[in-house]
Amino acid sequence: VKLFTALAALRVLGPDYRFTTRVVQGDVPGEIWLVGGGDVTLTRSPGSNYYASESHLGLLARQTVESLTESGVALESLWVDSSRYDSFLEWDESWRPGSAQLGFVAPVTALQVDGDRDQPAVRLSPRSSDPVGRATTWFADALAREGGGDPVVGQRGLAPAGPVLAEVTSAPLETLIEVML
Repeated sequence: VKLFTALAALRVLGPDYRFTTRVVQGDVPGEIWLVGGGDVTLTRSPGSNYYASESHLGLLARQTVESLTESGVALESLWVDSSRYDSFLEWDESWRPGSAQLGFVAPVTALQVDGDRDQPAVRLSPRSSDPVGRATTWFADALAREGGGDPVVGQRGLAPAGPVLAEVTSAPLETLIEVML
């Protein structure tokens, strides 16, 4: 199945495709939206993660705080859009019960950090039942470390079509497929 998935992804998306995680400006001043683009390699631990990913939350947070500072807006609230994969099942009933706790798989979501691993560099590290919630918490922590304050974390929804404040991208698809296979 992985071979067919890899072939389909290469044909549809192309070998140079990159998954992008964005932060967009909300409709209200001080409101930002973290928009998941399907990048499970997004990391909180650059230089020490299973995927050897350079796409990290600290950089995304830094870019966000810099964009807000340049526009003279104080960060007040963080909302989350993880809707990209809403038409797919988050968990398949055929998957072995306890697979997440054993570190084999995480629920399928458009927003994850380190493939939702407790320990970013450990392949079979336990995963949670709420990758989006953990990613949001870790991003809020990264914002605080970058001087973004302590924003109120809002609920999940659909991000407005506001300007992009920050973004990070995954490695090219051809590189990610090597890890997958």
